[in-house]
Amino acid sequence: MFAVDHAATALLIKRRFPSVSLTPLLLSVQAMELVWVGLNYLGIERTTTEASVRSVSDIHLAYMPFSHSVATAAGGALLAWLLVEKGLGRPAIARAIGIGIFSHLVLDVLTHAQDIVLWPGRTLPPLGLGLYDRAPMWGFALEIAYGVVCWSVYRGSRSLLAMIILGNLANVTLFSAAIPGPEQYLAGHPLMLVTLIAVQIVVTLVLINVLEAADHSYLEGRPGRVSEWELLPSEYFARQVYTTYWFESVAPTKLLGAIPVDRILFETDFPHPTCLYGNVHEKIETSLAGATEEQRRRILWENAAELYRVERPPEASP
Repeated sequence: MFAVDHAATALLIKRRFPSVSLTPLLLSVQAMELVWVGLNYLGIERTTTEASVRSVSDIHLAYMPFSHSVATAAGGALLAWLLVEKGLGRPAIARAIGIGIFSHLVLDVLTHAQDIVLWPGRTLPPLGLGLYDRAPMWGFALEIAYGVVCWSVYRGSRSLLAMIILGNLANVTLFSAAIPGPEQYLAGHPLMLVTLIAVQIVVTLVLINVLEAADHSYLEGRPGRVSEWELLPSEYFARQVYTTYWFESVAPTKLLGAIPVDRILFETDFPHPTCLYGNVHEKIETSLAGATEEQRRRILWENAAELYRVERPPEASP
């Protein structure tokens, strides 16, 4: 897929991990492409063109086993997750970045010719459904539809939707040989294509950040002022604000992605009139039915233990 629709994936991930800033998500979904750009400039990977370029089917990603292989995508995602979650203690951003990196490969398999290998040195069987080769306009339709769906799920602004649609329309001549466009100048100049992709990535990252900045209101409300705060409001909220629940059933099952799981506490509210009494276990099972074992531990006791600095009790004897 082209840059604008890979960037749209960042919106999906942002919807799932709202506490994570959009910039690292945008970089993660383009990470494989940025490596591809660098390796093409270095001559390590190779892109070729036909003598005449009329559509994307005349452009061939001839050799890119290091930037675009299943092993490097999975390995890069896993490494990013380990470094950020285990090294920096930021689980939400770690998982979001890992998903972003691997998503690039998944989307490219849906559209590319068979030019994606399992790992460097393994040439067969190559992966790719071949839409760019065999049915470029179907590939275009898929890309623009995917971008709109991502925007819809994210519930973005109209200006963001306009950017996604216009970003796709800017590439339409690459998908149809019947529509003349500047792609004819790419013939025999593959590095020009590499540069074009790099520019698209940068422009997309900047525009989406401008249109959908997480702390837009905060920044706009303080023109010309030097802030005494080091972090943005959303970052302080994610780091320092805890939320509790006891009787709610919908929020714990629907908002575990919207609220960082390490900032949620369970309470009984005893002895107030609305407290849980006699049905505590049933309420826990109902509200956390879809939670993982790790999420249950965090919500039910680990978060409170860390917040109030309570030592973990010894394991019970069998």
